[in-house]
Amino acid sequence: MPSVIRVYFIIFALSPEIFDSDGLNDCNQFYFNSPSKIEYNSWDSVTFEQTNSKKMKDIKRYYAIPAQPKDIYNALTNKNMLEIWTGEDAVMEPVAGTEFSLWGGSITGLNVEFEENRKLVQQWFFGEMEEPSVVTIILHPDKKGTSVELRHTKIPDEAFENISDGWDEDFFGALRELFI
Repeated sequence: MPSVIRVYFIIFALSPEIFDSDGLNDCNQFYFNSPSKIEYNSWDSVTFEQTNSKKMKDIKRYYAIPAQPKDIYNALTNKNMLEIWTGEDAVMEPVAGTEFSLWGGSITGLNVEFEENRKLVQQWFFGEMEEPSVVTIILHPDKKGTSVELRHTKIPDEAFENISDGWDEDFFGALRELFI
């Protein structure tokens, strides 16, 4: 059994604008199985990458977006808004148990959980996988808008680089542009 590494990561060191005045409310504790890699990207995202034993990888990232959580939630769950900022056809109904499709069917899956204006959980389909790939997006309000926490688990190794770049450029890059 792999050892567990505890990483205490203070967001203030990387993105001080998302801290409250006392600096403690947005301090997060993360747990990862070895081996892990932590990377800070220059445009306000933090990457925590974990390699699983079955050639699967996990991502945990934060993105600063200058909009309120309710507006970001709407952009992530409203079919018309999704089509506006992605520029592609979308199928989305914010109801657990419904299927979704983004970028004209390039991304498909199952909606698992919704907490209005706070959280979205989806299973993404990657062919025939034993365990589902799960995407969790949590919206944390802060002084300059929202700190968006992304967790994407069980990404197939062969799709990891494309998915990783897609989160930064196509997904959160385009979403950020919507609110600038």
